[in-house]
Amino acid sequence: DSTQLRGKVVVMNFIFTTCTDVCPLFTVNLAELQRKLNARYADELFIISVTTDPEVDSAKHLKGYAKRHRADFKNWAFLTGSEPQLQEVWKGFGVRVIKKGRGLVQHTSLTTVLDRQGIRRMNYLGEKWHVKDLERDLLTLLGKKA
Repeated sequence: DSTQLRGKVVVMNFIFTTCTDVCPLFTVNLAELQRKLNARYADELFIISVTTDPEVDSAKHLKGYAKRHRADFKNWAFLTGSEPQLQEVWKGFGVRVIKKGRGLVQHTSLTTVLDRQGIRRMNYLGEKWHVKDLERDLLTLLGKKA
């Protein structure tokens, strides 16, 4: 429900739980950032992780993954859905998903930030970006009241 997100700064990324490459790293980084920023901004920040492997990543599976990474569900949602539903989301954010086999997916590594008006402001592609840069950009957006 996007009305829940209105007026919030949103960080969105695309992962799958059986990834042995960069997805766990992104999740660890976002969990660290969430812990750091939630003390002050829990009501103004929301994180969304969208699966790129709905065949494996059921809601239950994603919940277990989130708990292992100590995600706070108060302002972090892990989303799955049917393949057609997710294809719409992937396409909307320019994320290419190529299924290589069960639990093995190649996808665009995208972490994106939406401002309080829901406008995409920053895109972090690949795994070369640093948490401190994302934190700085988030603090800039969080510091600006709607």
